[in-house]
This record gives sequence, C-alpha cells and structure tokens, in this order.
Amino acid sequence: MAIFNVPIFFVILREAIEASLIISVMMAFTTRLGITDASVMKKLRLQILIGAVVGFILCVVIGGVLIFLFYKYSNNVWAKHEDLWEGIFSLISSLVLGLVGYYFLQLQRLTFKIESKLSARINSDDMKGKEGFMSRYAFATLAFFTIIREGVEAILLISGVAINSTAKAIPLSVITGIVAGLAIGVIIYMFGNKLGVYAFLIASTVFLYIMGAAMFTNSIKFFESYVFGRSTNFDADAGYVFEIGKAVWMLNCCNPSDPANGGYQIFQALLGWTNNATIGTVLGYISYWIAVTSFYLYKGFQTKKSLKAKIQYRAATPQ
Repeated sequence: MAIFNVPIFFVILREAIEASLIISVMMAFTTRLGITDASVMKKLRLQILIGAVVGFILCVVIGGVLIFLFYKYSNNVWAKHEDLWEGIFSLISSLVLGLVGYYFLQLQRLTFKIESKLSARINSDDMKGKEGFMSRYAFATLAFFTIIREGVEAILLISGVAINSTAKAIPLSVITGIVAGLAIGVIIYMFGNKLGVYAFLIASTVFLYIMGAAMFTNSIKFFESYVFGRSTNFDADAGYVFEIGKAVWMLNCCNPSDPANGGYQIFQALLGWTNNATIGTVLGYISYWIAVTSFYLYKGFQTKKSLKAKIQYRAATPQ
C-alpha cells in the first residue's frame, strides 16, 4: 500500500514555499522599521512566530478533521461506480496540478509584492492612528492570517488530488512537503539571486504538468472503461475494460495494474503510462499539452503587451 503521494507533496511544497517566503520577508522587514530597541525588535519577531505557529496548528486541526470525516463516510459512496469516481477525481487532480504549476511560476515575483504590501500597511494613516489590538499585534495577525490562507488553500487543493489516494499516503507526503517547502522558501529569499533556485521551480512546474497530463489521460481511461463496461454488461469496476476497435496499442507486458510491475505503476502515476491505449486517451494527452502551451503563449503575449504599454506610457510622461 502506497505511503507517499507525489501530487500531495507538490501541493504542500508550493504552499509551504509561499508561506515561508512571506514569513521570511516579514522577519527581514522588521529590521527596516528604524527600531533601535532590541527588546521591541524581539517582540515583533516573536509576534510573527506566534501568529504563524497558531495558524499552522489551526490548519492541521481543520485538515485532520476533514480527512477523518471523508475517509469515514466515503466508503459507501466509493463502493458503487468506482471507475466513474476514479475518472472524476483524476480529472479534478489534473486541474489542481495545472493550477499549482501556474502558481509555482509566480513565486519569483512574490517577495517584491509582499514587501510592497507590508510597507503600505505599516505606513498607512489608518495603522498609524490606531492603538487597538490589530495595531499592537499587526505582525502577529498578518502572520496568522497568512498561514491560515495558505493552509486552507492547501486543504482545498489536497482534497482534489487525495480523494483517490489512501489515508496512509497523506502524513508522509504532507510532512516532507512542509519541510522541503520551508527550506526552499528561506533559500529563495536569502540566496535566490545567486543560486539556481528558480530553475528548480521551473523544473518542478514542468514535472507538475507532466503529472497533470497523466491524470487527465487516466480520467479519460476510467470514463471509457465505465461507459463501455456498462454498455456491454462487463463489470468495469473489477478491472479496466475498453473497446478493442478503438485501441491504439495493446501490450501483453508492462501492465501498471500488475502489483509485480512496480516500475510501471510509478510510470502510470507520474507519466500516465498504460499498456492499453485508446484513441481517446492518446488524443486526451495531446489535447492537454496543446491547452497548456496555448495558455502560456497567451499569458506571454499579454505580459509582453503590458510591458510595452508601460514603456510607452513612461516615455510619453514628462519627467
């Protein structure tokens, strides 16, 4: 039984990187406030740590309760029409991985955005004029709500990729994702311009889209198996069935459903490998990459257009 889930790991990794970046920026920002009293500086940093820890504990409790409730009450729903549910959840996982991959690429600009927002909040007239709880503990509340936001987002994303996974695969995936994410987030903030950290993020994004394509292909496979199995009175839930006339290739080896072929099980989970491919699964895989490529070409065109407009505006504006 699998004790590690790669999609869950990458979801947690992304959220942990963003959370650690935000906390790191907040820690560094305290040194730019012109505070000379060491005790005050220590209190501000303690606020950040306390807010982050409390938010993390709350997210763990919420996530644990939701996971317990799901695995306790989902057995009856899962037992019927297993192939249909597998297809639905694989499709959801594909969409979630695509979303996570997109936000991985946004981490490079995150540090500047965080510093700008912190500076605006601290220097705002509203903050200067307040002496209430939110003013005295501004850093604690910022850290708390940052972790809560990232934690809730992680829970929602995990629900999309973990539904067709075992409960035993979640803890190790989450723990390793958090540890790796915190370490990478700190490294990005401290040495991001000197090390090839962003190359790692790009490589991770590509890997996420490869897994997303695999999930999308698997969803088509399960849907085809469900429809064909019901139309021919085959029990599709007892195993993968498909219409031979629509097969692109059929191999008697390399079966990822065979427990003895552990390597091909990994290839199926990460790359979408199957020893029985149909026209639908092959076209689905190709269509996925066409959609992803088109999206990034569009985003690149929009970014280029926006930069050009800003340059023209600055050139036309008198200094």
